[in-house]
Amino acid sequence: MSQGGLKSIKEILEKITSQKEWEKGGTILRWRDLWCKSVGPFVAKNTEVVGVRGKKAVIAVVHSVLASELAIQKPIILEKLREKGGEMAPQDLIFKVDPTLSKEEKTTAPADPDLDPATKEEIKRLTASLRDPELRERFTRILIHSFHREGKK
Repeated sequence: MSQGGLKSIKEILEKITSQKEWEKGGTILRWRDLWCKSVGPFVAKNTEVVGVRGKKAVIAVVHSVLASELAIQKPIILEKLREKGGEMAPQDLIFKVDPTLSKEEKTTAPADPDLDPATKEEIKRLTASLRDPELRERFTRILIHSFHREGKK
């Protein structure tokens, strides 16, 4: 129940964990893996699947020149994605330039902030129902950092 316009953690988590959102998150993770296997190391290092719009994958690209080149190569890339992913492959690609995207920064994950044991246990309980271990780990990290930013320890 919300008080004074603020939403409870339960309300926020119910919204975040709706079936549609989890399916979307699972699709992004599958498409990220498929993307990296299909485009080669240079493109994979300088791009990332960041969203889903229907059957389209939204791809963040570190530089506009690379985004233009990928747009030109889109039919070939889509063919490779379909070869490797079949029905699970995206039907189209949307490229958007994001100069802040840097895979080098992501090679070492930041340390999780310290939270009190009760908060850690609550986060563990909230994420326990997620079957996909990678998705569970990512969601756990999001919650840890969210609680830390809000000053809850």
